[in-house]
Amino acid sequence: MEKNEQNPELETFTILNPNFSLEESQKLFQEKQRIEGNFSEKNENQ
Repeated sequence: MEKNEQNPELETFTILNPNFSLEESQKLFQEKQRIEGNFSEKNENQ
């Protein structure tokens, strides 16, 4: 299994979703981060 030194959270995410390839997990993880990022930005703007 590939090590992801920059992003241990992604590695955990990949381990939690063993049915996904690393590539699929990265896409899902980026989408998750994007949604969370949008959410925190909205909170800051209020």
